[in-house]
Amino acid sequence: MWLEDGVSIFDRFGRDFTLLRFGGGTDAGAIESAARKHGLPLAIVDIAGEEARDLYARDLVLVRPDHHIAWRGNAAPENADSLIARVSGHA
Repeated sequence: MWLEDGVSIFDRFGRDFTLLRFGGGTDAGAIESAARKHGLPLAIVDIAGEEARDLYARDLVLVRPDHHIAWRGNAAPENADSLIARVSGHA
């Protein structure tokens, strides 16, 4: 997926976990807070393009360091602590 600025979406991923937020309007505070609580390095990347959002089919996408999708949804989960514990191997 090439973004509007000519950069591959993969080039936007951090070295650790990355939370892609499409459209920028979805609140990711619970996930960000849970990651901080569990000591999980997390980069949040806002992506404006509709084409990228359509490809991932959700407003929020949590990407592991190996670029596999760990979780995706249109809103933060009710229990973000549980999500972060699970994707980081602490569940």
